[in-house]
Amino acid sequence: MVPARLVTTSTYLFERPFPEHRVQNSEIQSVTAVSCIFVVWAAMQTLVHVYFSMMLLQATVMAHRSDADQASDVHQHDFHSTGQNSTQSCVKGNPPDSCTTDEGCFDEVHTIFTKNKNLLAISYGPPMKGHGKLLGWEYDPVEEIVWSFFIKPGSDARLKVQKDGSNKNIPTSRISCGTCPSCKGCYMNSCCFPPDSGKKFKVNDNVDIEGQGGKLTKVDGGYKLVKNGKKMLWVYMCSASITGSKEVVAVYED
Repeated sequence: MVPARLVTTSTYLFERPFPEHRVQNSEIQSVTAVSCIFVVWAAMQTLVHVYFSMMLLQATVMAHRSDADQASDVHQHDFHSTGQNSTQSCVKGNPPDSCTTDEGCFDEVHTIFTKNKNLLAISYGPPMKGHGKLLGWEYDPVEEIVWSFFIKPGSDARLKVQKDGSNKNIPTSRISCGTCPSCKGCYMNSCCFPPDSGKKFKVNDNVDIEGQGGKLTKVDGGYKLVKNGKKMLWVYMCSASITGSKEVVAVYED
């Protein structure tokens, strides 16, 4: 054990020859304050860097959007909707079983309603020419979700909703999410759906599709939208402008 006198002497010898180097509380506080300022400044720099990196990532994603999102652009924004018997310039076009490539159709579309009993409607028309895909709406009675999805040629699997895998065709971004009745845009650029977010539909609920739609009804072993006792068949798009406006007609059975 070191004697108290020796400790005192040692302390004395350390302090007395160099009084100008004694560390005061005020000096410690100053150093601490400067250190805190530096840490905050560095953190702000990091946050700014992360923010602009996220903005750059979003811009890159938007600039290199998927074809599905680009095809869905004509289904966003405001539009003028007319009825089947309207005297407006927009007419119903050819039915799905005989629609043409000039209307954006492909061979698989001609039999799509016989292969997908839960298909509520599809949309096509001249503005969709050359996109290689169409927009459709399907009801999932188990999950009670009304999906929008992208119909593509190549296989029967692409004529129905595919939530994952190589044929995944449901909305995945805010751009395409707006076409899906059960979906809701979420996060920076994602599309969420029940049970996480969005809306569920039961039989007899009203479902809006392109400003039209009808009551969700079980018909012929599948599901359809019925309005005034008539089934909705398809949505024909007559025109779409670069400003986002469009003119469509919802076609119901005679």
